[in-house]
Amino acid sequence: MTSVKEKMFYLQELISAGFHVQFWNLAPFTFPKLRLTDQIEPNYNINIQSFSELVDLLEQTDVSRTLFIADLDEGWMNRHLLLLFKQKKCILWRIYVHTTIGCNQFTLWQNFRYLLRQNVSQAFKYAVRGIQYKLLMYRHGFFGNPYDKFISSGNNPHIDQAINHYDWEQYKRIQQLPSIIDGTYAVFIDQYFPLHPEYQHKQPDSNSDAIRHYQELMCRFFDHMERLHNVKIVIAAHPQAKYAANQFGNRLIIKYKTAELINHADFVIMHGSAAIGYAVMADKPIIFVTTDYYNSFTRPFAHLKDLSRRFSLPLYNLDHITLSDVEPQKADSKVRKNYLYHYLTTIGIETDSSLQILINLFNQI
Repeated sequence: MTSVKEKMFYLQELISAGFHVQFWNLAPFTFPKLRLTDQIEPNYNINIQSFSELVDLLEQTDVSRTLFIADLDEGWMNRHLLLLFKQKKCILWRIYVHTTIGCNQFTLWQNFRYLLRQNVSQAFKYAVRGIQYKLLMYRHGFFGNPYDKFISSGNNPHIDQAINHYDWEQYKRIQQLPSIIDGTYAVFIDQYFPLHPEYQHKQPDSNSDAIRHYQELMCRFFDHMERLHNVKIVIAAHPQAKYAANQFGNRLIIKYKTAELINHADFVIMHGSAAIGYAVMADKPIIFVTTDYYNSFTRPFAHLKDLSRRFSLPLYNLDHITLSDVEPQKADSKVRKNYLYHYLTTIGIETDSSLQILINLFNQI
């Protein structure tokens, strides 16, 4: 459990509204080596150490009077968990809070085609796993989506109930607030690359020389942009980041204020962060940047390429371009509007409260 996840799922607000809330943390056995720097342990948190402990907890729970909201992607990796919830006849909902342009938005066929271009054996392994997952569920009598209700922001034909993205409502709350930075500035949306626990979990053999080269490239690029545009670069640090004061060339590093920083920035520099939504809502010029080292991380690089393609904005590889060629650019107005209504909100609910939508749904069960 992190403070960000607690906010995105409105857990404290639901408790205040009278709901009995528990957070079943499966990470101790699903991702035992994953350590998050902003992890919290609220009194409603239950750490589950093994699959058998989860089974025992389900046996002790009146599942007919309990709504289970699972943050589990459908597929081979989560097959045992999803099958267990279905076999126990749990009311299983998915509130998808991560909606943005990203690899987890790709169809199975899009993922397969991408992997096929990168690694043939990996692509076929992915395809086989997908088929095995479907056959496993079919064999146990479960067809189609494992979730009884799918709730998400944006325009998706599979959504049972539309809500606003958390970032949409967060931006509306801070949109009229004054700047927290004196003077003109641009902002870099940090991903804590490559030290984020998820990067380290998936690609643990990070090269210290490559990391140093990446950070030096970024600092040289920031130096150039500051001189060229007469601004200072401020770092909107990722919630998981643990930076020393002298990192990023002694530039100002601020956590938990990404929306506020983007709102008053002259332009935004980023890789493939989900915080792209704030930049689009604020209609800011964007610079997508990468490096050879960033490109070696398959999923983040695929996400970044997709962002660049969908917004029709250049992607600059700092290992190969001339810095004078880099120019901040705004997304086309039609592309911007399409993004807002495809991922962040839906016509007719723009001013509605997602929390109230959820409370109304829960009370109908």
